[in-house]
Amino acid sequence: MYMNVLLSSAAYTITDLFPASEGLTAYNIIKHLEGYDIFFYAIAGGVAIHKALKNVKLYEVKVLSPHTRVRSSLVASSTGVFYTLRNYSLSIKILRNTKIDIVHHMFPSSAMSFSFLPLLSNMHKHCPFIFGPICGLKEVPRSVVEGIGIKLHMATVRRSHAVIVQTPLLKEAYSRTVNADKIWVIPLGVDTNYFSPCKVRKEKESFEILTVASLLKAKGIDYLIKATPLVLSKHRNVRLRIIGDGPERSRLIQLVRRLNLQGKVIFEGYLPHSKLRDFYWKASVFCLPTLREAFGKVIIEAMACGKAVIATNTFGPSQIIDHMKDGIIVPSASSKALAEAILSLISDDKLRGNMEEMARRKAVKVYSWDRIAQKYHEVYTTVLR
Repeated sequence: MYMNVLLSSAAYTITDLFPASEGLTAYNIIKHLEGYDIFFYAIAGGVAIHKALKNVKLYEVKVLSPHTRVRSSLVASSTGVFYTLRNYSLSIKILRNTKIDIVHHMFPSSAMSFSFLPLLSNMHKHCPFIFGPICGLKEVPRSVVEGIGIKLHMATVRRSHAVIVQTPLLKEAYSRTVNADKIWVIPLGVDTNYFSPCKVRKEKESFEILTVASLLKAKGIDYLIKATPLVLSKHRNVRLRIIGDGPERSRLIQLVRRLNLQGKVIFEGYLPHSKLRDFYWKASVFCLPTLREAFGKVIIEAMACGKAVIATNTFGPSQIIDHMKDGIIVPSASSKALAEAILSLISDDKLRGNMEEMARRKAVKVYSWDRIAQKYHEVYTTVLR
């Protein structure tokens, strides 16, 4: 069955270059559906692609880069309003001029995101509309604007023929609003061929802890930095490497200086996605100390590289990691708990080795892009039937 799919919003930036979860997911879903007789018409705020896609026509709205948006919530909100209006008008134009079988609003798909297509037009009566993968649920608004966003989001969900969520917990939550039969659980994926264990085992100069995150308060990087002296008090040959940038960078650098951790904590800044694998390979363990996280794509990248992962008991990581099997889950906002988990993996090579093996196995079995693409194809064929 051949089909044309309009990605009325693929992502703010569809990319295979930058470590942007949404943009990488949109790119890889399109790429791995090349052999399924599907052609995409994809609207994105920006396009940053190195390896061209054969089965898509791209429409670029031109919004600010993710690196710029993350520095200001006002800029991010303004970008969202502009992008929502532009992808709506462009979607209507494409629907009028092209035979479209399915409309899929992919990203952004947070608990505040929505689509005007099923709300302001009658397209959803003639063409199946799919929403997601939704990455989180927000039931209590903190402002009038958030309240409006949540209402529009839930209205979009109710008008959808299929809703995709990233975790089983989200399916349980959304099934209070729509029929559970319409809800599909499909996580984000990872390229398990590229993100794979390093074949050449080198003796490490030191035990290296790696984290990859935007430098925002919500990522809890300060708790990991504060855990470092506790680890160093037991093992001196340890260092922490931080990849990412954001508004908290200068404050975190000051914290490192105040704790006299120069040379033990290394800031790498914002790196292209293609550079990350080398850092996963060099790391002894991966740690994500986030205070809230809808999923945690960097976790499955680290697992695919065969790394034991330490993460907090927040929404996404707790759905990915089996505690003490393929990683360790610790309470959020606790430097002591992070330090204890790190020390347990330093002192127990067998435990760490078992976790590394189990992590890689899970990444291939559950999160490989081939498996994720099969599930998206199943959603598309089901809504058409």
